Amino acid sequence: MNKQEILQKANEITGWFEESDISVIYDILQLPKEPINFLELGTWQGKSTMAIGLSLPYNSSFITCDSFLGSENEVATSHADALKGSSVYETFLSNFDKLKELRIDLLLNHYKGNFDEIRTNFSNLEFDIIFIDGNHLYGSVKKDFVNYYDVVKENGVFLFHDLHSGCPGIVKFAHTFFLREKILLWWSETKSSIWGVKKSTIPEKLISDM
Repeated sequence: MNKQEILQKANEITGWFEESDISVIYDILQLPKEPINFLELGTWQGKSTMAIGLSLPYNSSFITCDSFLGSENEVATSHADALKGSSVYETFLSNFDKLKELRIDLLLNHYKGNFDEIRTNFSNLEFDIIFIDGNHLYGSVKKDFVNYYDVVKENGVFLFHDLHSGCPGIVKFAHTFFLREKILLWWSETKSSIWGVKKSTIPEKLISDM
């Protein structure tokens, strides 16, 4: 699929993954020429999952995870569906099945649960890219980064979402640990709120300080 077709498919799903985010993810995932292993933390109804899945190199592996209960700081607002009794998980499964039909070449899997609880499923796995997009509170994104640091290959990449003024926890995390070290891989808020860092550029002391 080309970028426009992927935009159209992803936009059929409700979510907060903007067209600019879809475009950036597509461009990033056109760079690898071989299959990669990709892990996503935070899918909700599956909009970002659809965009990522349709953009991945042929024969790649893709695992996505979510509790489908909403973040505690957002259940009264953007994650209100989790309180209304509507099944976010069932909606995700329907969208995930559509992705399976569209990309039969991919090795696809998903885990339902708290990111701390499901971490043990990845003890023997290594990923080329991890996309951390769960709870946006400072302490939560920091914990997710630390907990999943070891499952990313030494030459792998950490991607994050929502580096903008509306998510102060993400901004604090980025400034505290990465912007001060001048090791951000890229970020352009005018283009997308996706940002990333290469694992190989992260000083060991920074991890120990966390």
